[in-house]
Amino acid sequence: MTSTALDAPASDYQARLLLAALDDSQRRIPSDAKPRTLHIMRLRRWVRPVLRDHSGSSAPSNIRHWTLTHHGVNAANRARTAQLAK
Repeated sequence: MTSTALDAPASDYQARLLLAALDDSQRRIPSDAKPRTLHIMRLRRWVRPVLRDHSGSSAPSNIRHWTLTHHGVNAANRARTAQLAK
């Protein structure tokens, strides 16, 4: 993974999700997030799944919720800065 993928700007929808998670005490992504968006955010290493059990399977039925990684926190902070600059 290149640093350009980690530093890619978030879309408006991704920024909304990142900022909501940043404001959440457990850094959870809202449950109404679209699967395709979560996939893109996971590829950028902004989010990671929290699994229901420790089987290691990240099948959709085994994902409890999604949470921010440290890269996701950085992306959320960039999104907040961009919103304040507008």
